[in-house]
Amino acid sequence: GGGRASGATRSALSSNVSALVAVLVSQLRVLSRSYPSSDALSGAVDAMLGRCADALSGSKDGGGSLKSLVLLFGALTCGGDFSKKDKLRTMVVVCNKILSTELSFPSGIKKDSKQACRSIFQYAKWGSLSLILPMIRESDPSGELLSLVEDTYQSIVKDAKTSVDATPVVALPPLFSCAVEAGEFLASLENPKSPLLSSLESISTTLFAVLKEDTSSSDWTNALNTTCDLMFKTSVLQEEYRSSYLDGSGPMPAKRAFDTLIRMGGDSKPYIVKACVSRISVAWLGPVSGEVGLSAIPYRDDIVRLLLFKEPKFEESASHQSVTEKPDALPEATHQSSVTRAFVMSFFSKLPAVGDLSNTVLVELVQYVIKRVLDLACLQPAKGKAFISGSDEYLCKNHKVVAGLMPSESVCHRRHRPASGR
Repeated sequence: GGGRASGATRSALSSNVSALVAVLVSQLRVLSRSYPSSDALSGAVDAMLGRCADALSGSKDGGGSLKSLVLLFGALTCGGDFSKKDKLRTMVVVCNKILSTELSFPSGIKKDSKQACRSIFQYAKWGSLSLILPMIRESDPSGELLSLVEDTYQSIVKDAKTSVDATPVVALPPLFSCAVEAGEFLASLENPKSPLLSSLESISTTLFAVLKEDTSSSDWTNALNTTCDLMFKTSVLQEEYRSSYLDGSGPMPAKRAFDTLIRMGGDSKPYIVKACVSRISVAWLGPVSGEVGLSAIPYRDDIVRLLLFKEPKFEESASHQSVTEKPDALPEATHQSSVTRAFVMSFFSKLPAVGDLSNTVLVELVQYVIKRVLDLACLQPAKGKAFISGSDEYLCKNHKVVAGLMPSESVCHRRHRPASGR
């Protein structure tokens, strides 16, 4: 349960062995940081890194690749660095070697032992890549090397998507980091060879697969925020609107991520909804120059629903309370149960005045939302029946959506009153 992979890919032995390797790697990291100025240690680590990188051939060698990959990971963990000569190309080559390396076993080895080896292999693989990829980005590739780096990152995106189930839980954070690193790099390219939205669609699938693995992880909240930061970029939402929404087809990874997070948050996990809405409400505005608010049009029905969202009130004795301090970006008087709605109204309050607002945004977003809210507020229950307490209809009738959830909402309504005068 809980999104865990089946026993076909993970076992108790493989988990224990992977955890043991993780402890060993952690100890190596502590050792290297204890002697930061040791030339002898630094030289030995760099030499081991070079030898292990050369030993990775991608061929089936009966376990030699596993040993080389684990030692490579250990060397990188200890701060090993590649030779300065043609360093960027060397790192790209090593990444491709890691991706193409295969694991084989001698005859007679037991099934549990195979699974344990596969788990160590995946841990060393994604652990090594997670340490090399940031070094590649720091090298600022250009020209021919930029094309090679892009191809490598695309390969990582495809490999990560199919590797989640085969990766031990302890190795999911480095796999997650690789997917995010690839997404950040591809999103930064001005003219990518492959469509950005298609790449982000695959990356999004990987990130959510990792998030669903273990929601109790201490790093889970950071992973959630990192996912939101990557998927809800202004440039991504703009590309979605131009390339997919207007054409009525094509991938919309940010919209898909938004829908997934809203479902995950539901009524019981408002911190997920807040993490999502606080970021996407900024991206909805778009660039300062251009049609502000255009990127929010595909989300207009979601915006109506968010205006009805109310954070639950937790009992003081509840053991799991996700209530956090109110963000500085919101008005001081914002009620704790209206934080999500406040982010939405903050978005509306930052739109230009009617005379400066794009007619498309005015008609397809602002007037549309106001009309939908009015329609919901004017909805009457069936004769002789009252609305069920807690339903969307009940919220519309009882939470003053039309009059304004906050002062900022009434300001927004005055500034963006529909032309019909409704």
